[in-house]
Amino acid sequence: GSTEPLRPFLAVVGTLQTAFLGRAGITAVVLVTGAFAIGIWGLTRLLRGVGVEVTAAIAAGAVLMAGPATRALTADTGLPTLAALGLLPWAIRIPMAPWSDGWGKRTARIAGTTVVIGAMAMLSPAMIWVPSAALGLLAVLNLDDARWWRAFLVGLGSTILAVPMLLPWLTTADLTAYLAAGDAFW
Repeated sequence: GSTEPLRPFLAVVGTLQTAFLGRAGITAVVLVTGAFAIGIWGLTRLLRGVGVEVTAAIAAGAVLMAGPATRALTADTGLPTLAALGLLPWAIRIPMAPWSDGWGKRTARIAGTTVVIGAMAMLSPAMIWVPSAALGLLAVLNLDDARWWRAFLVGLGSTILAVPMLLPWLTTADLTAYLAAGDAFW
């Protein structure tokens, strides 16, 4: 045994496995197929929001979840990162949606983004910065459009707010070793 806190991914998988009455096989199937379905659906919604046709958006979602990146992840037993990849389109789409009137809806938008980024980080802590980086790149590429800058700020703020979801693991883990080893850290 060890006194070191377990990685957040193990909490997610443990919760799922408990929900499926200890059946590890069903847990793995639900985790992988759920990530694929959520990823394809999320990228379709994200691309539809910027004017991409349905067929092209679905194809892009399939490439995201079953393309070369996924092959590289699965070859390296990157199940946590694969599961987190399914949440990535949602972590980008939620901040990009039109800004609502009223502070209640705006706060809900920030909270929703925080929950998605936090869940993604619990699956794969190294991916916590990816939505903010992607939104920052989109903001730089669209300098004149305030919508992208607002989305970047919402994503960045939500990333900062999501960091406590990685506690207590974050305070005790050797982050250099984790980033060097990736999902094989354990």
